[in-house]
Amino acid sequence: MSGEGEAVRIGLISDTHDHVIRIREATAILNRAAIDIALHAGDYCSPFAVRELAGLDAPLHGITGNNDGDIFAISKAFTDVGARLESQWWETELGGRRVLVMHEPRGVMDVAAAGTYDLIVYGHTHQRDLQTIGKTIVVNPGEVCGWLGGIGSLAIYEVESAAVEFHEF
Repeated sequence: MSGEGEAVRIGLISDTHDHVIRIREATAILNRAAIDIALHAGDYCSPFAVRELAGLDAPLHGITGNNDGDIFAISKAFTDVGARLESQWWETELGGRRVLVMHEPRGVMDVAAAGTYDLIVYGHTHQRDLQTIGKTIVVNPGEVCGWLGGIGSLAIYEVESAAVEFHEF
């Protein structure tokens, strides 16, 4: 997934907060979209929420959030489902794009303005957000759980076109 201009589709999710039904719905949407990788911007809350994400057809990479209780148990659940868990700030390259995944958006606009990343994904606020700052696309996919807004939300980022598509459920 590191080649320039590859047709890589990245599923963006956050704030699942133990809502098993919505996690299953999000997983089904991402599987139908034939994503290449799923990035989770934190707040699973419990290990059983992570286990629900095992239904993804694509690899899962996540970071911790501020509401993740037993990090040891959540980390073990990630290992058990063959996924990877990072801290609250994780940098990578996917499809030739520099990507930053963070949970809380503190400083996100300053980081975006620096132009180091092509894509910044964050969570925490439970509100969808899509902004372009210079060359950087900043996305909050919203809350999968729907606890605050009543609607589950996720996003898909198409690397080649740099397009972001939101899905509600």
